[in-house]
Amino acid sequence: MAINPNYRFVSSPKFWDDSCHKYPTPETRCIDAMLNALRDLSFIVPDSESMPEAKHRRDIRRGKGTERFYENERNGLYTEENIGVKGEIAFSRLTGLPMQWRRNVLSDGGIDFNFPLADVRKTLDVKSFRKPLNLLLKPKDMEHLADYYVLAGVLGDLVTLLGWATKEVMQQTPTKVFNADYKYASNYLPVESLQPMATLLALIKPTP
Repeated sequence: MAINPNYRFVSSPKFWDDSCHKYPTPETRCIDAMLNALRDLSFIVPDSESMPEAKHRRDIRRGKGTERFYENERNGLYTEENIGVKGEIAFSRLTGLPMQWRRNVLSDGGIDFNFPLADVRKTLDVKSFRKPLNLLLKPKDMEHLADYYVLAGVLGDLVTLLGWATKEVMQQTPTKVFNADYKYASNYLPVESLQPMATLLALIKPTP
């Protein structure tokens, strides 16, 4: 498979290991999944590239949609939007699919990318987290499902694409409240249960 010219290989497994252990309750599977994906699917996405879009999106949507619990004076007012944009940029680099820059749109409708498959337009949403133990879908995500979901782990400027799942699989997943502040249960699929990114790339960029 041809390597995307924007591909950036990051050969620093210790970075992931140390970063995972900074969390209050680190889990081995977090480290294992990241180290496995790191060998092939990691990208450097600096704030200088992601933050302008993150600021535009958050400023337009402020006071609307899902509350941002991690945006404050200490963590930064655009933290969650920036994490999401970084994941999208990394996926765009890997696949060559164009970013959908939504500078004046309140909602993306749960779709970040689309691509043709067997003459049908398929939709895809990238879910990005600092602690990507599970692919999580909020209740509002379940109302407007994309065809495919990709999990991205974001630690600083380092973004790793960890795997993917279909909407049919996500519809069968259990629910759990992961953060009491959110007051709702999310559908979740553990990172080790995701399909490898190579199989998704084969669908998006089939070999002639």
